[in-house]
Amino acid sequence: LLEKAHEVSGQDPDVRERWEDVQLRALQQKIIEAQSAADENPGEATKALVAKARKSLVEKEVEVFEKRVERYANNLEFKFKLGQRYQMAGRYNDAIKQFQLSRTDPRRKGVCMLSLGQCFQKIKQNRLAMSHYETAIHEIPDRDAENKKTALYLAGKMAMRLDDLDTAEKHLTIL
Repeated sequence: LLEKAHEVSGQDPDVRERWEDVQLRALQQKIIEAQSAADENPGEATKALVAKARKSLVEKEVEVFEKRVERYANNLEFKFKLGQRYQMAGRYNDAIKQFQLSRTDPRRKGVCMLSLGQCFQKIKQNRLAMSHYETAIHEIPDRDAENKKTALYLAGKMAMRLDDLDTAEKHLTIL
């Protein structure tokens, strides 16, 4: 119905966004149904269905947020969400670009730095990952306890990997 409304409306971006949101909700529902089937009948086939449904959702989210970033080039929230989707899809270099653009948003700077650290760690840039984790520790507010703990943990682990035991002890002690 929304697809037809999009055609009739002359490609109205608001209708397109509603249509995309409905598509995402449908894919999320498929994941719930696949997970329910996997819980009732555990096995490789049902696990594969869940994995396939999740992969489809991430691919569709990447497509949707790429379009939204094109339409709203100054919207840092869409860039951040696109970076998250790229990270989930394993496209770390693309994710890094989006997180670097969205880190200028003061509300998300700490989480962006944490995500940047995780992406740099995935592409084996350990020193860059460590510096981003440490910045994330300082930027993430104490009220965001889960992300703060994650940043401290990852910084501690990365410091151990870099043989900086004093720094590792400092971060892990705070944790």
